[in-house]
Amino acid sequence: MKKYQKILKTGRYTTGTIAGFFSFILLQLTFCFGLLAKEANTEPYLTPTKPVIDGIIDSSFYQGIHFSSFKQIEPYILMDAKGKTEIYFMYDLENIYIAGKLFQEKSTIKASSGRKDAGIVYEGDMLLVAIDPLNNGNAAQFFIINPANGIADGLLMNNNFDFKWDAIFHTATKIYEDHWSFEFQLPISSINFQNKEEQTWAVMFIRNFALIQEKSANRIIDKDNPLRVDDFYKVEGLKHLKQKLTVQFAPYLFSSFNRDLITGQSVAGLKSGGELKFRPTSSMNIIATVNPDFAQVEADAVIVNMNDVPVSLPERRPFFTESSDLYPGLAVNTRNIQDINAGIKLRQVIGNFKYDATWVKDKEDNHWYLGNVRYTNNKTFHAEAVSGVRNNAERTDYNITTNLRAWAFNRRLTFYNWFGTINGQKGKNEFETVNSVQWVSRELNLGLWSHHKSEFYNPNIVGHNTLSNEIIYAGWANYTYFPKEGLLRQITTGIHASRKELYDADNTEFYVLRPRVQTVIHPSDAWGNLEFAITYQPGINNYFRYRNVEGKESVIHQDAYGPFLLTNQSRGSFEFKINTDNSKKVGLMLQFNNYEIRKSASRNTKGDVFWKISSKANLTYGIENVLLEGSAFQVRYVQTFHRLKAEYNLNDVINIRSILQFNDVFIPHEYGFEEKMPLINFTASWQYSKGSFIYLVINKYVDNKKMNGQSEIVRLADSQWIGLKLNKTFIF
Repeated sequence: MKKYQKILKTGRYTTGTIAGFFSFILLQLTFCFGLLAKEANTEPYLTPTKPVIDGIIDSSFYQGIHFSSFKQIEPYILMDAKGKTEIYFMYDLENIYIAGKLFQEKSTIKASSGRKDAGIVYEGDMLLVAIDPLNNGNAAQFFIINPANGIADGLLMNNNFDFKWDAIFHTATKIYEDHWSFEFQLPISSINFQNKEEQTWAVMFIRNFALIQEKSANRIIDKDNPLRVDDFYKVEGLKHLKQKLTVQFAPYLFSSFNRDLITGQSVAGLKSGGELKFRPTSSMNIIATVNPDFAQVEADAVIVNMNDVPVSLPERRPFFTESSDLYPGLAVNTRNIQDINAGIKLRQVIGNFKYDATWVKDKEDNHWYLGNVRYTNNKTFHAEAVSGVRNNAERTDYNITTNLRAWAFNRRLTFYNWFGTINGQKGKNEFETVNSVQWVSRELNLGLWSHHKSEFYNPNIVGHNTLSNEIIYAGWANYTYFPKEGLLRQITTGIHASRKELYDADNTEFYVLRPRVQTVIHPSDAWGNLEFAITYQPGINNYFRYRNVEGKESVIHQDAYGPFLLTNQSRGSFEFKINTDNSKKVGLMLQFNNYEIRKSASRNTKGDVFWKISSKANLTYGIENVLLEGSAFQVRYVQTFHRLKAEYNLNDVINIRSILQFNDVFIPHEYGFEEKMPLINFTASWQYSKGSFIYLVINKYVDNKKMNGQSEIVRLADSQWIGLKLNKTFIF
C-alpha cells in the first residue's frame, strides 16, 4: 500500500501501476465482504451429510449460522466478552448440530469430568446451549458441555435451571493449545417441537470462562433479565422437520442381597419393570410405567432439621421428572407416592398452552390422579390450575390450587395471586391464599407479600408439608451495586420484615426483622470470586410453637400437627456464610448461625472442603454440628455429622464413588442417650450406551446406641446390602 501512496504523491504512475492499484483495492474489498458474509450468515444450513462427532469441528459446520459476538452477563453487563467464542449451528432432518471454539490458553482450562448433571461438571469452564424448539418463550431445554466432556441437561424457566429433565444427546470435545472445541448432536426425537413445514426456533449460548469468572452470552436484550427465553436469538427458516412416530422403551432388571449381621438372616430380591415413552405428535408425550425402580433415586443427603415442618426431598424418578416444569407450589409432592405398580402420563404443549395428566396405582392400592393446566404468553399474564387426588377404599384426599400472575413494565412488575384448598382431616375444607406485588430489576428487588393459611391447612397427603394456622404480612427491599471495575464485583444490601399472627386467634402477632449484606469480591484470577454474607436478626417480640402441652393451663392452639402453646423468645442472632470459588482446585463453604430454638441458645456450624485432585478425581469432606444448650422447652442436644466422599471418573461413561459417613447424636439428659450411626457406601456406574446403565451399589450400615447411666452399648442395626441394576433404552 505504501508503494501506491508514493506513486500517487509523485504523480509518476503508468497503466500497469493503475491496474495493480485497483487490483489491490478489489482484493481488499473481496476479503472484507467475505468476512462480512461469514459474520452475517443467518440462514440455517441443512447439511446433506452427518458430521462425525469427535470434537474436531467438521468443515460442514462453517456453512451454518455463525455466532461470535458475545457480551458479558457477569461481571460487567453488556461489555464485550474477553473470552473469544465462536459457535456454529446447522441441522439435518433428524438432528440439530452445534459446534464451537472457545479460546483460552490450555493451562487456564478448569474442567472436571463427572456423572451427568453433577455440580462439578458446570462449576468450571463450560458452554450452555439453550433451545426453545416451540418458540413460545415458556421454557427452554439446556445442555451443558465442558472441556473434559462432562455434560448436564435440564429445563430453563423463569431464570431457574432445573436439572431433573433428561434427554439423549451426543457430545465430544478436544483441547488445543489456545482453545477447546466441542461438537453437539441433539436428535429431534428427544424434544417436542412445532408441527410446521417451516419453523423458527430460539437459541441461546452462555459461556463460563472460569479463570476470570466471566459469563457471556450471544444475545442480551434486557440487562435486568438476560436469560429470558422469549428474548433468545431466533433461528428462522428451519424446513422439513417432521416428528417421526417415536417409541422409547427402557426396561430394567434389579437384583439385591441384604444380610443382617445381628440375626444372621439374609434376604435376596429380584424385580423388573420399565417405562415406555410414546410420542404420537411433535408436541405430545405419552409415558407408561410398570413397577418402576425406586433405586433410580440416589441416596438423599442427611438434613439436620430443627423445625416443626418435615423436609421435602427432591424427586429424581424419570417418570415424574418428565413434568418437572409443572406442578409448582405445595399442591403436589410425588415423593409421597412410594412403591408403584403402574402409571401413565399424558402431557402436551400447544403454543402457549401446556397440560399434564398423570395416573398412578401404588402397592397399597392407592390411586393417585395429578393434573396441571397452564396458559401464559410470558409477557403480560399467566394462568394455571394444579390438582392432586389420592383415592383408596377408606377416603379420598384432594388438593386444588390456582396460580394467577400479571406482568407490567417489561415483566419488572409482577402481580401474583395463589389460592389453594384441601379437604382437611377434620371434615371441612381448609385453604391458603397468597397475594403479592414485586418489582425486580438487576439492581432493585422490592416486594410485598400476604399469606393466609387456615387452622388445619396442610396438603401433605398429596402435596408438601407446611405450617398451618398463620397469617403472614411481609415486605422486603434489596439493592445491588455493580462497580465498573476493581476488587469488588457486587454488593447487595437488603432488609426483610414480617408480621405474623395466628389465623384463629387475636392478639397473637409477632415480628421478624432481618437485615442482610452480601458481597462478592475478586482479589485475583488465582483466587477467583469470594462470597460473603451476613444476616442479623434483632431480639424483638418473637414466638415459637411449643408442642409438649400436656398438663399446661395456658391457652392452647391447634394446627395440622397438633396442639401447641405460643411461647415468646426474643434472643438476637446472626448468620454468616462464606464461599470460595468452586472452579478452583481447592475451596470451601462455611456457614454459622446462632438462631434461638425453643428458647435455647444454639451454635450451628456447617462446612465443606473440596480438593479436585485431577480432572477425573475429586475429594470432598463435609461436617455439620448442631449444639442446643438447652432450656425449659428444649433438652440439651448435640449432633455431629461427618461425610467424606471420593469420586473417580475412569472416562466419560464409567464413574466410581465412595462415601464414608458418621452421624453421632448425644443427649446428655437423665433419660438421654448417645447414638452412633456410621455408613459406608460404594457405587459404580457404567453408561454402556446412551441412556443405558449398569449400577453396582454396596452399603454397610451400623447403628449403636447407649442409654445414659448404662455402660452397655446396644447394636440396633448392622447390615450389608448389595444391589445390581441393569437398564437398556431402546428407541424405535
